[in-house]
Amino acid sequence: VRPMKFIRHLHAMTFVVLLSCVLSPFPATAAENSRVVKLQAAFAPVFKKLPSAEIPAKADSLLNAAAATAKQDTAFAILRVIAGLNPSALGLVVAALVENQPTLSQAISDEASRLLPQKTAEIQQAARVATAAARSNPTSSSLANRFRANASRPPCHGSIMPMP
Repeated sequence: VRPMKFIRHLHAMTFVVLLSCVLSPFPATAAENSRVVKLQAAFAPVFKKLPSAEIPAKADSLLNAAAATAKQDTAFAILRVIAGLNPSALGLVVAALVENQPTLSQAISDEASRLLPQKTAEIQQAARVATAAARSNPTSSSLANRFRANASRPPCHGSIMPMP
């Protein structure tokens, strides 16, 4: 009697495994991956010639320029390029991307943590802070928008009152 139960369970498990293989979204994942790879190839030369301080703002502007349907693929391509070229800037890039697209916060932080597992704590904190910043001020949450707004202000040198 016991061998029959084992065989029934084995058939049931085999059926579940085969069904999950048939219903899994492998073609969509492959298509998304090929789009991300193409975007990586396009973004790599852009980020190679930038100084480290300008990387988050450029990542933000590239994500702003992407079509609404390609935002996640664009963010993943940016993260992969930065993880390869300048891993120390990944936390700042995550913050810029999440602040730009708070709805993609979880996906962006998960992808960045997958790329650099040793920086997971930093990445998760950057995503949390950027999400909070985006929610508190949704009209001007973009890092690039704030940079542009501050660039038009005159520098503040010295005190406001003239010295006697």
